Amino acid sequence: MDLISHIPGVGPVGPFNPGATTPAPYNVPQTGAVDGTGPANATKNMAELYNRDLLWRRALIAASGLAFDPTNWIQEVTAIQTLIASVAASYINAGGTADVITGDFTPDIISLANPFTVYVRASARNATTTPTFKADATAVQTIVKAAGIPLAEGDISGAGFWMELRNDPTLGKWVLMNPATGVLPQTGFRHKLLNGDFSVNQRQVAGAQVLAAGVFAHDRWKAGAAGCSYSFATVNNVTTVTITAGSLIQTIEGKRLQSGTHVLSWGGTAQGKIAAGAYSASGVTAVVVGGTNTAVEFNVGTLILPQFEPGVNPSAFEFRPGLELYLCQRYLPPVFIGANDPIGSDYTSITPTNFNVFVKIAQETYAPITGIAYSNPGHFNVNTTPGGGVVSALSFGSAGKNGVNLQFVASAGSAGGGGYIQTNTSIAFLYFTGPEL
Repeated sequence: MDLISHIPGVGPVGPFNPGATTPAPYNVPQTGAVDGTGPANATKNMAELYNRDLLWRRALIAASGLAFDPTNWIQEVTAIQTLIASVAASYINAGGTADVITGDFTPDIISLANPFTVYVRASARNATTTPTFKADATAVQTIVKAAGIPLAEGDISGAGFWMELRNDPTLGKWVLMNPATGVLPQTGFRHKLLNGDFSVNQRQVAGAQVLAAGVFAHDRWKAGAAGCSYSFATVNNVTTVTITAGSLIQTIEGKRLQSGTHVLSWGGTAQGKIAAGAYSASGVTAVVVGGTNTAVEFNVGTLILPQFEPGVNPSAFEFRPGLELYLCQRYLPPVFIGANDPIGSDYTSITPTNFNVFVKIAQETYAPITGIAYSNPGHFNVNTTPGGGVVSALSFGSAGKNGVNLQFVASAGSAGGGGYIQTNTSIAFLYFTGPEL
């Protein structure tokens, strides 16, 4: 169609002949519609109306991102559908898989020519840096963040995470506007759980664990009220815990928490809960009170990299290699284990066979140390000149939050002498009890 300067008094005469791609039922004469013959009383004013009508229709089609098709007489309808889909805030559940994501919208998204935003509830954590998204019958496009930066693993943090996806025609990609790890590095110490990766195992537990209520195995993790049975396996530095009965709990010290909403996230099939809340899938939230000890708990299923942090959107798991052990030792002070591990810096002999050893604790414990647990007295040696020998008895003397006094009995020594005590076998262990939470 072209713009015209006027319509003659009698319009063109001819058969009704719509464009070839005009769909039914609009490709045949319509009742009450102009059938191809112009009105007998047409004027120049009517030509102006015709021109204006033609221009707004062309503008509508252009705004939708569609290429003008002069053979499709109802292309404006498709343009309106496209514009509605592009400006509507569409909320759907993701289809497909963790890294090949699909979306089924109503009305269908039929064009990616213009920018628009949709909201998609993820079904799983992304495991690659190049996940894709396909909206209805549109093209498959990679999901990125910022100005085309590849995602980090876990930017889509898990099932239940609401992705805000912006179609970017310039990039030819979907932009994740709310990546869990952000665009800049995350601020450290968001993670309020300790030993969430189960890398700290000072008690050196192995194999299947069958724990009574309240008993600890891996540092900071204890059995729930009904006990806990679990096994664990580490592959590529990621530990999967499989809980087969009962529940596994960690109580977070209140001084590590500030008031506000926190989110608990994890991988695996176990369900989790915060304090007295209900069990739920990953992404459960609750308001915590700063300074108040708060427990998180997981039931039967697999558990991978649990994390508890401020906010409502989970971020990528925060690893703290090396530091994690130090943080855990506030609750389980240094453990002496294996062969040739010296205990304390030295000892003082109060009789030829009785020895006191003071063990300095590097950081103040959560609560005073109240006792010790050890493998066997014979797993320790007193080393002195002259004398020395295998320990026959050991006991807890006194302690606070910063140190412990231990008493050993051995076969030989000298009153007032000095030396040191150490383990003598690979199966030896000694650790302090009382500060666990």
